[in-house]
Amino acid sequence: MDGVRQTVTAPGAPAAIGPYSHAVRVDLRTGELLFCSGQIPLDPDTGELVGETAGQQARRCLENLEAVCRAAGSTLGSAVRVTIYMTDLGRFGEVNEVYGAFFGADPPARVTVGVAALPKGALVEIDAVVALGSSVAGRSEPRRAEPGGVSSEQRSTLPPRPPSPVPADPEHAYHVELRHFPRNVCRFNLGGEELRAAVLEPWVADRPFELGDLKWDPRQARLTVLEGPRIPPDQLSMGRGWRTAQREGRDVTEQLLAATAGARRA
Repeated sequence: MDGVRQTVTAPGAPAAIGPYSHAVRVDLRTGELLFCSGQIPLDPDTGELVGETAGQQARRCLENLEAVCRAAGSTLGSAVRVTIYMTDLGRFGEVNEVYGAFFGADPPARVTVGVAALPKGALVEIDAVVALGSSVAGRSEPRRAEPGGVSSEQRSTLPPRPPSPVPADPEHAYHVELRHFPRNVCRFNLGGEELRAAVLEPWVADRPFELGDLKWDPRQARLTVLEGPRIPPDQLSMGRGWRTAQREGRDVTEQLLAATAGARRA
């Protein structure tokens, strides 16, 4: 969740029965929308259809959409609405499993539609509407992401920060999520120096690094850093930690990456 995109849960509506939100609110005063064309499961190198099952094809569709979003300086994790088209709704379970693993917490609104046929005989096609970051009046070209996932516009407008990040509140800490479909890992209650050395420095250097016994490539993964109150160990079980961090913290990813990159250039 960020200042442009916010999910909505309606107490008076039936509870969500899958990885989707009732609705997503978008503040168009501070951002833009990216309307992605539908993607079928084509290999980007060969142009051939890949995946024998609906689940495998859904994974490729999502990966293709992720590539489109990154070309526009965003990620599919910022989607506000996703539509899934399927030729056989009896296979929805396997598609839903892949979809849920991709989005995790805070998923976009979603529609699933049964259709008679799809291009090239595909079983699945997926499109998306994605929230972009803060808009700049008069911009005629799409933002281009620089190494570290921060655009040149964002670097020029962010205030300077110290090389080693320190939480604004001494009782606060940093909480990190790394995501590269189908993997994701969260780390909680990090100090500023630990965060800088383990994540921020290799990220802005565009250098693969290890976290959570997995190797992460900044050119492919999605990084989110939240600053908020320290989370007690008993609130980290059952997957509650990241939801707590989102609810009580604020997203400082762009500010910290910009500060770290600036310190490297100095």
